[in-house]
Amino acid sequence: MNWPVQVTSTYAEGAKILPLSAHTEDELCSLVKKYRDQVPQLSLSDVCYTASTCPHQQRRLAVVFHSAEELVERLDDFLAGRDHPNIISASASSASRRIVFVFPGYGSEWLGMGLELMKQEPVFRAAVELCDQAASRYTGKSLIEDLSAPPDCAWLAQADVAGPILLAIQVALATLWRSWGVEPDAVVGQSLGETIAAHVAGALSIEDAARVVCHQGQLLARISGQGVMLLVNLSFQEAEKVIANCIESVAVAISNGPTSTVLSGARAPLQMIARQLDERGIFNAWVKADFAFHSPMMDPLLNDFRQMITGISPHPATIPLYSSITAVRAPGTQYDEAFWVRNLRHTVLFSKVIGQLLAEGYDTFLEISPHPIVSVGIEQAITFSRVPGIVLPSLRRQQPERLTLLRTLGQLYTLGAQVKWSSLCPSGARISSLSENLYQVELSGLSEGRLTNDETCAYMEQGKKPFRPQSFQDVHNPSAMNLAGLTTSSIRKTLSNLPPKEQLLLIEKYLRMQLARILHVASSRIERHTLFATLGFQSIMALELQLCLEAAFEIKFSPTVFWNYLTLEALTEHIAGKLSILAGITMKPESAAFQQESLSRVEVEAIEDDLLQVLSLAEQFSDTDLSQILGNSP
Repeated sequence: MNWPVQVTSTYAEGAKILPLSAHTEDELCSLVKKYRDQVPQLSLSDVCYTASTCPHQQRRLAVVFHSAEELVERLDDFLAGRDHPNIISASASSASRRIVFVFPGYGSEWLGMGLELMKQEPVFRAAVELCDQAASRYTGKSLIEDLSAPPDCAWLAQADVAGPILLAIQVALATLWRSWGVEPDAVVGQSLGETIAAHVAGALSIEDAARVVCHQGQLLARISGQGVMLLVNLSFQEAEKVIANCIESVAVAISNGPTSTVLSGARAPLQMIARQLDERGIFNAWVKADFAFHSPMMDPLLNDFRQMITGISPHPATIPLYSSITAVRAPGTQYDEAFWVRNLRHTVLFSKVIGQLLAEGYDTFLEISPHPIVSVGIEQAITFSRVPGIVLPSLRRQQPERLTLLRTLGQLYTLGAQVKWSSLCPSGARISSLSENLYQVELSGLSEGRLTNDETCAYMEQGKKPFRPQSFQDVHNPSAMNLAGLTTSSIRKTLSNLPPKEQLLLIEKYLRMQLARILHVASSRIERHTLFATLGFQSIMALELQLCLEAAFEIKFSPTVFWNYLTLEALTEHIAGKLSILAGITMKPESAAFQQESLSRVEVEAIEDDLLQVLSLAEQFSDTDLSQILGNSP
């Protein structure tokens, strides 16, 4: 979709987040110890940026902090096994998280919400200002002024003020999350939140969304004080039985969860129902609202509302959009005047649509609101459906806003979600020259200050690991490249003195060592039939491997060879063939073609596109130039 606010972010002062990862718990603890020892001497922004550019392995840790002293304390806490809300640790799922942005209705607002983010996050502020411009056409005033009102202001109880403000805060939160790389796989809204969900999914422009929300709030203000809403610990079906004798004045307004339902309507019959539930020992509580949303009390307003929003223009949704009125996926084009009139009056089937999302495999529900108010219902649905899932907040009432967001971001990261870390670091942040092997990978080629956040941002945004070239001198350094006493400078000579089968074994061992070095993985992970692509091999890495192998075997290679021979076994046999040492060896049928078929067409096309870009760059330089570009000696 054409997002109205540019989805980029600027580093903010205040709370920060450090992402660390390793293959195992022991490796992670070792990594944490090295950070704890060296953090005090380094720039915090550089430390966080450097960590974010490392390959993100399965065992993950995220630490939220404000200062170097606090970071050291939290790292000590982790090593000592002490819990702290700013320490988030988990093993990332091998499967991708399927994230749902959840937009609730009225009830999450609080005085002062959003003000911290307005000061610290330019993306957030820009989105609020955009919503302010759209809403002011229908309200005649600035919602930002209302948002900044003094504590004694009573706007929280005014639907015509609270509605536009919630629109702005929720749209801005969604924009900020997306600027950090957290993209929704689906969106869903409850009550007022369905309008915001429709906008985020691309079905409504911000102007049309503001029009619906503002006019809806103005109508609710008309009937202020004429109705009430009651939360009851009953299922939807049980709630329908409770109101059976008063359906002309009371309705089941919202089904929040399997046993969480909101009744709405006239005060007197609902007071009677509350007393009956008390006698039965069934929990119930009054909702802080002086209007009866989604009840028969809306009927006199429907024609006026239809006229107010005539002319809105819905579009096909660009993100899967689920309606809590129909409880199914919505195409987007259905969000016309008739739909929003129905949304004002009919029951919100939120619990049912959450059950549908769970049944379709969505497992991570991120509530986009100033305070979580639908999380309990979603957690109930997860429990009742007996499928794995998690519910996370964006903000919490009266809690530091950036800190709360980063805690949730840490949870998403440790669970395996993609994060655009470059948006969380200052533009001038640099790769720090921390201790040798700090990340259990070689960083000697990334001398401090060589690459900045700006320079690697585009590469990292594509989900790739940063290219970490080693000094080309290390290829001939016995201490760095020793293989059972053998250095690369003597491999060709040694091969000539070995029987063919031992030659193959030596080539395979050498390739495994070099691939492990370049991919930053343990050599044991590179099995003979493992596809290089599944280990994170990128075409930019092919240039480094090409130079290394040409120096070792004294023959020319093309970078395309690594996409034609996609496993250690196939590449070993190819090199042996180029060295003419396969005579007399009965080879298995080469499996490169079969291996290519095991990649999806999308993966093959991505490799081809990526490779073409690298080759177009490589063609502009000589071998000597390429060595210098890669940070190597000519």
